[in-house]
Amino acid sequence: MNIDQKKQAVAALKETIGEGHVYVVDTHGMKVQEVNQIRKKCREKGVKFEVVKNTLLKRALDEIYQDPQRIQPFAQNVIKGSSSIFVVEEVANMPAKILQEITKKGKKEKPRFKGALVYQEAFIGADQLKTLSELKSKEELIAEVIALLQSPIKQVVSALQSGGNTLASLVEALSKK
Repeated sequence: MNIDQKKQAVAALKETIGEGHVYVVDTHGMKVQEVNQIRKKCREKGVKFEVVKNTLLKRALDEIYQDPQRIQPFAQNVIKGSSSIFVVEEVANMPAKILQEITKKGKKEKPRFKGALVYQEAFIGADQLKTLSELKSKEELIAEVIALLQSPIKQVVSALQSGGNTLASLVEALSKK
């Protein structure tokens, strides 16, 4: 790969990653058929999956995040060996759920989760996968906030409605006596 090709590859990676959430996994030793199944699952769920060169991935992340102190620990601990990436823009926990589904289904060790950059925070190590899979999507959080805001209003309206009926029945009962 010459310099121009590397620059194009870095630019393509930057475009792929964009404002998305990036999960890095190790797929070394997996059969092509297994990797293709991962790709198929990712396409179905709206997740991009790519096998990448570590150096190009490091350069792309350096250019995207422009904060060497934030990206250095991630790059040093995660981007080594064989690397493939999952990239998703909307539902940040979808790659984690896909990875858990794949590893539980076949009780496989591969693909092995190495780390992720989600909401501009680094998650390093396989123990973080469960945490990432439990993250709520933006839509889920908005729905929860709306439900919390509506709850007190519903209680007030309910109390007023039931209070009016109680008062009316009390007046009626007193008038009959």
